[in-house]
Amino acid sequence: GGRLMTTVAQAGAQSPAAGRRVTPTGRLILPATADRADWLTARRSGIGSSDVPAILGLVDYTPPLKVYYDKIGRDVDDAGEAAYWGTVNEEAVARRWAMQTRSVIRRVGLVANVDHPHWMTTLDRRVTECPLDSDEQAPCALEVKTRSAFKAVQWHTGAPDDVTAQILHHIAVNGYEHMHYAVLIGGNEYHQGTIRADQFTDVMADIVTAVERF
Repeated sequence: GGRLMTTVAQAGAQSPAAGRRVTPTGRLILPATADRADWLTARRSGIGSSDVPAILGLVDYTPPLKVYYDKIGRDVDDAGEAAYWGTVNEEAVARRWAMQTRSVIRRVGLVANVDHPHWMTTLDRRVTECPLDSDEQAPCALEVKTRSAFKAVQWHTGAPDDVTAQILHHIAVNGYEHMHYAVLIGGNEYHQGTIRADQFTDVMADIVTAVERF
């Protein structure tokens, strides 16, 4: 009971100071509390994990050209209703995952790879106590999603391709062996899972190549 209460309390804990290494191969550029305008400006200097599905052609409504226009400031990202409600519900979904797994999570922010500063990622939550078996426990993070009920079928066998690609880029940027995800679908259907780097070695290499080419 005590650990569970600590888990819930720490789910909304603040990020460390910018500049610190917060993942095995990533340092913090902006904390999670940074102003959205500052975050949008900072992420234009690199390729973020949320850009990867579009670069790979996995998002029908976001072609690679739109990512390019966003990077040069010509077509600034408009969050829209879906993104707004995703942000509103993020904390609740993260807390649900932490309680389900009896894990400890913390907010992070915008992170850049120490060797490739243009590889960027905005981690939803860093996991400080991994819920996997002891032989699999390692530094990791949690990706939080909210999706329309019309997308429910895409999650019945695991994360869909666009989300998998995004998480694999998170893994590459941060030097993780695995990451967890949690998704709330249609406001009342919850799923969670884990994506392991060693199961997607070739895909990760293709993602890195695509990002470098872009």
